[in-house]
Amino acid sequence: MIKTPISRNWIVNAALLVGLLSGVLSCSKSTETEEEPEATWFLGDVVVVSGSLSGGGLTSMMSDSNSLYFNVYSGPLEKVSHSGSSITTVLPQHTSHYDRYDMCLANGYLFWHNGLMGGGDPGKIYKTLLSSGADIWVKEGFNDPKELQMVGDYLYFLNYQEHIIRVSLDGTSVDTLLTDTNRTITALAVSDNGDICCAYLDNDDSGRRVVAKLVLGLTQPVKLADRGNRMTIRMIVHDNVLYGVEGKDYSTGETPWVFSIDLETSDVHELVNLSAGNPDDLIVDGDGVFWEYGYPSHTIMAATHSGADVTTIGWGYLFHKHDSILYWANHDRVLRKRTIRRR
Repeated sequence: MIKTPISRNWIVNAALLVGLLSGVLSCSKSTETEEEPEATWFLGDVVVVSGSLSGGGLTSMMSDSNSLYFNVYSGPLEKVSHSGSSITTVLPQHTSHYDRYDMCLANGYLFWHNGLMGGGDPGKIYKTLLSSGADIWVKEGFNDPKELQMVGDYLYFLNYQEHIIRVSLDGTSVDTLLTDTNRTITALAVSDNGDICCAYLDNDDSGRRVVAKLVLGLTQPVKLADRGNRMTIRMIVHDNVLYGVEGKDYSTGETPWVFSIDLETSDVHELVNLSAGNPDDLIVDGDGVFWEYGYPSHTIMAATHSGADVTTIGWGYLFHKHDSILYWANHDRVLRKRTIRRR
């Protein structure tokens, strides 16, 4: 057998070729095994809790550690376990035939208002014993009460879009914190430490919409931001930051936003553009910011606190979030839920 001599150059070239191929294979393997960036949101399956809500839908939702409570329009107060689907009646429709709005729950008591407006100031605020339905106290003489919220030992709400009212939970005091007929107050938010923020239409300033902070002892609120001609519809304070959603002004075409205002620095951040439709509701918690907008779709959206990673959650007019469970109902009289949380 004839053996052909192998030149030194061939050996060097072969080594280089092997090294090159090795590098290519190494790069290919690295590319194949590189993980995609993890998504911001974990979204569970949409689950139908009830497919046959009675009446004309829901007027209010609230929750405790065990259950979701919801009031049926012209009907009873009902509840369902967070882990189940069996609905039970907690209280029948109120004896006055009023619907329950903006419900709050504390220590076995239900706080709510009837949402009425018109002649004779028919609006009322109630404290009701949840176990029996007995009314502990009723505060009367209001007109179009709304934005009822419980902070500490007090309830706060708007009255006739001209007054900010505070009622003690024991019913012993009713205080008017702000009265101003020159302003139309459109939204109210109270922080855990008692900061009272409001959004209003300044009737004396060319119709500008303003977000302000109410300082007790002062006769006028302190302006935090001028929002042009966009009306702030709902606000919430979370971790000393005020979040709001606003509607579009069709006369000027100004773009509405999900926005935030740092209550320490007054820095304003426009987070998410809402030009696709006007919002109706807002939730903010440790996971992020959630809002519902657009008629008739009522799209429920989510974003981080900085306005990033905007995603669609579902479609419903009234929604509520308990920990990582988001509930919503729609005009099809179906109550749904879905797990959503930050990864």
